[in-house]
Amino acid sequence: MISSSSENGPARGETTPSAPVWFDEFHSGLTRRTHFAVSGNLRDLYPHAGPSGLEFLSFEQVLWRIARERGFAALLVYDPADGLRLHEECGEEAGEVLRRRGIPFGETLASPVAFAQLHHRLTTVDGLPVVLLVDYANHLFDAPAELSEALVEADLAGRRGLAGQAGPTASPTIWLTDLPGDLPAWFVRGNDALREVYVELPNLEDRHAFARGLVGYFADGRALGENERTAFLEQFALEADGMTLVGMRQVALLARDEGMTCAQLTEAIRTDRLGT
Repeated sequence: MISSSSENGPARGETTPSAPVWFDEFHSGLTRRTHFAVSGNLRDLYPHAGPSGLEFLSFEQVLWRIARERGFAALLVYDPADGLRLHEECGEEAGEVLRRRGIPFGETLASPVAFAQLHHRLTTVDGLPVVLLVDYANHLFDAPAELSEALVEADLAGRRGLAGQAGPTASPTIWLTDLPGDLPAWFVRGNDALREVYVELPNLEDRHAFARGLVGYFADGRALGENERTAFLEQFALEADGMTLVGMRQVALLARDEGMTCAQLTEAIRTDRLGT
């Protein structure tokens, strides 16, 4: 998991970026949909305005904060390599409840039937609404037919879970995929229990805000005057078009290792992209 990055907040005259659109997709949908098919820029950092100021968090961290605010008790994560785990920022109380009910943390499931059974158990725990995040969902099983078999059971459970009540009515499942359309069309199209979400690359505002925390990585970054700093942030945000925030951090780390100055930003970006 990509770790979070802290930010001390904008300086005078600088704005705080607005939350990405997909934040609202989950905030409004977690209590009204039981499936989400999510793709796009999933391994990045995202701006989140918390009590201590602006932070840059991983997808899991953002999802957990939204889920907690919407009344869910835990975020569970399953991936084909490591099996099931409780998100590290969740309290252990929910984990203990699930362990007492025989939930197999740390185990991978070899068959669609076993996965479907686990999915059903996790999303129907009385009095414990959780969010289940299935990472690398399109790689769950070797054969597409096996994935379809697991999704059939999950789909049926999701349709049964639409109760139309206030608050969490069922435990929703977030299916993370490499690309839009990786899940079978029959599962996605016309499924009223499902919402498709695409996580976009950071916009100019996001890149500008993130660059504030990277100035000091450059040899002369801490010595910049206000006008020079402003110009550097604008240049970094513009030249990083098409990059992730994690990619911007890699540029800054390269600059620190190579002793590059702020005036060498373009060279640092080119070197990172081309490897020369």
